[in-house]
Amino acid sequence: GKLVGPGLKHGEDVVDCQFMPDGRRLLSITQRGRIRLWDLAGVEPALPPFPGGDDVVTSAVFSPDGQKVATDNGAGDLRVWEVRTGTALGTAMNPTNRSTTPIGFIENRAAWSPDGRSLAVPSGDGTARVWDVESGRERLPPLRHEDVVRSVEFSPDGRRLATASRDGTARLWDAVTGQALGLPLQHSNAAPNGVYCARFSPDGRRLATASQDGTIRIWDATDGHPLLPPVKHGHIVTYIAFSPSGERIGAAGWDGRGAIYDVNSGRPIGEALRHTLPVNSLRFSPDGQRVLTVSMDRTARVWDAESGHPLTRPLVHQEYVVAGDF
Repeated sequence: GKLVGPGLKHGEDVVDCQFMPDGRRLLSITQRGRIRLWDLAGVEPALPPFPGGDDVVTSAVFSPDGQKVATDNGAGDLRVWEVRTGTALGTAMNPTNRSTTPIGFIENRAAWSPDGRSLAVPSGDGTARVWDVESGRERLPPLRHEDVVRSVEFSPDGRRLATASRDGTARLWDAVTGQALGLPLQHSNAAPNGVYCARFSPDGRRLATASQDGTIRIWDATDGHPLLPPVKHGHIVTYIAFSPSGERIGAAGWDGRGAIYDVNSGRPIGEALRHTLPVNSLRFSPDGQRVLTVSMDRTARVWDAESGHPLTRPLVHQEYVVAGDF
C-alpha cells in the first residue's frame, strides 16, 4: 500500500488510466482530452501529451496488441492513436454527427474486437455502433435497444457482441452480421436506469449482467437462457468483472459495497468489500488472488479475493476515484 515514486502530475482532472499490456507503461487521460503515456521505470512521460484536441474525453482503451489506443468523448465519437508516436490514425469515427446523450459512467467504454480490427461503442441514442478501424466506416447496422446503451463487449472469440441498456435488457448479437441472437435478456424492476453492464466470462460460455434492480444475472452466452436464479446484491449494481478463472464474479455497488460471488452457485465468497460511498469499479489481479475497488469516498482498496479482508490500508486520494487497474 505504499506510494511508489512521485505522483504523475497532470494539472487537471484525470478521468481514466490503464496499463499497457506489457505492464511497463501507463496511459492516463484528462477531462480536457490530454492523453499521456508514462514510462513506469523512470516515472516520466514516455511521449509528449497526445494532441487530444478540445473535446472532453471520458475514457481510453488499448488495442489487444497494445500498439493503438482508442479514445471516446462519451457521446460516441472515437479516435484511434498510434501509441509509439502519439499520432492520430484517420479521422474521428462518427461521421453522421448524430446527437447523443453522454452515458456518464467511466467504465462504459469502447470495446476492441479480439483481432484489433473493429471498435464497438455504446451510445445515448439507443444503439451500439461497430466501426472498422482501418476505414473509419461502420461495419454493422446499428445494434438497437429502446433506450441508452450503457455498455458493449465482444466475446473472447470475437463472434458475438453483448450490449446492456437502460431499457432493462441486455442483448446478444452476431458480430459478423449484426443480427440479434435470441430474445432480450430481461431484468425485472430495472427502471429507471436499467442494466448497467454485460460481461462475457473468459471462456466466452457465460454472460453476466448487472442492474438497477440490485441483482447480477448469469446467462448462457450461446442461447441466453439463465444459468442461475438472480444473484441478489441488495442494491444497485453498476459494475461487474469476472475473475481470470471465470469461476467468480465481482460486483461494485452503489451502497458503498463490493462483493465477490461464486458463478456456479451465486453464493457470496468472503466478506463484503466495504467503502463509505458508492464503489465505481472493481478489478481482479491477473492471478485472481486480489481485488481492487475504487470509490467515491476518495479511496482505492486492495482485498484478498478469498476472504474479503483488506490487504493494505486505504489508498487515499484528494478527490473521488473513478478508475483503477492492476
